[in-house]
Amino acid sequence: MLVTLLARARESASYTPLFIDDMALELVRKIPHIADTDTIDASTHNGVVVRTKVMDELTRDFLSEHPTAIIINLGAGLCTRFYRVDTGAIDCYNIDLPHATELRTQLLPPHPRNHNIAANILDHDWVNTIDAQGRKVLIIAEGVTMFLTPLQIQHLLNLLSDTFPGARVLLDLLSAKVVGHSMMVKSVHATGARFAFGVHDARDITQIEPRMIYIDQISMARYKETKIPIYKIIKHIPLIANISNRIGIFDIAHTHLSARRVGLT
Repeated sequence: MLVTLLARARESASYTPLFIDDMALELVRKIPHIADTDTIDASTHNGVVVRTKVMDELTRDFLSEHPTAIIINLGAGLCTRFYRVDTGAIDCYNIDLPHATELRTQLLPPHPRNHNIAANILDHDWVNTIDAQGRKVLIIAEGVTMFLTPLQIQHLLNLLSDTFPGARVLLDLLSAKVVGHSMMVKSVHATGARFAFGVHDARDITQIEPRMIYIDQISMARYKETKIPIYKIIKHIPLIANISNRIGIFDIAHTHLSARRVGLT
């Protein structure tokens, strides 16, 4: 949570930033000693900021067509996207565990259209607090799915499909080849977290939940050249593309397709 915040702040203060995140810069000044962290290596920094850039672009594309939409931010942490993409008419619901939500509330300025909900994204209760009232819905899961088990992923997709038919969904997806190898990412390995879920192709999601209609996928290898020039060449190598994260773009079907039901205990 702090690592991604610091990466966005450092990028914003760099000589040629991919984006400017004024709120991240403000938050970093509020948190003592955060700039002293040694967990952000160049690879982690570049991965975070490229993913942020792509997610922002996809969000703005959606909002250009639906400027009064509702955004649901799963596992929000200290995400500041609301302040970067706000049209003046959106509502954003940030869902995260109580300790993360408490930190958001302490650090981020209150806003009547930026709502924090303390809940486990796998619970059913939080969805009842969101009433779309006919508005379009965009659901974002950034830096989340890779830490869930396959059973939890299936449960989450069932829950979203049951509750938000017609929504657009952006899923940050790990390569299946990297599952179990969290030591490859210093900032993740330092926390003791493990990569538990990944895909060979974003279309794999439709096999887990048939109501998730595949639209497109964007390999992060295609965009890393903006930070790492060698990627202009190696992004075409199949191995590089296969082990890179991707953002899967889906629409949730309005129709009642058969869902693979799971229960969590």
